[in-house]
Formats: sequence, structure tokens, C-alpha cells
Amino acid sequence: MSLNKILKMYPTFEEWVSAHRHSSCSVSYALEDALEIGPGNPIEALESYISGLEELRSEIDAEISEANFWIGYFKKQK
Repeated sequence: MSLNKILKMYPTFEEWVSAHRHSSCSVSYALEDALEIGPGNPIEALESYISGLEELRSEIDAEISEANFWIGYFKKQK
């Protein structure tokens, strides 16, 4: 994610932290949701579970990228 995009979304670090205080669904919730979507159909449930985990992985990758941005930002401020 680019610096400009992050700063437009979160002008300050405090705003970024505030926006990220609530985590998304965990792996256990992804499995629970998948089992509700595909009861009695393990293939459908597992495909849904994989999809949920891929969404979590994508979100985690974005969070890591944003956190690394803030580390670089604060290092430049010193």
C-alpha cells in the first residue's frame, strides 16, 4: 500500500490504531461460518473455510504492510 493511500485513510498513527482496534473474524470463526454454510457437505464447507482463511491471510498481509510503513515513518522522524 502506498504512503499517500495510507495517509489519506489514516492521517495520523492514532487514527490508524483506532481503526484497527477491532479484529476481524479469527480462524475458528472462519471454520464455524464455513460449517454453517455447508452443513452436511464437507467439500462445500472446506471450500468456504479455505476462502475465509484466504481473506484472513490477505487482511493480515495488509496489516503487516501498514505496520511496517509506520515503523519506517517513525524511524524517519527520529
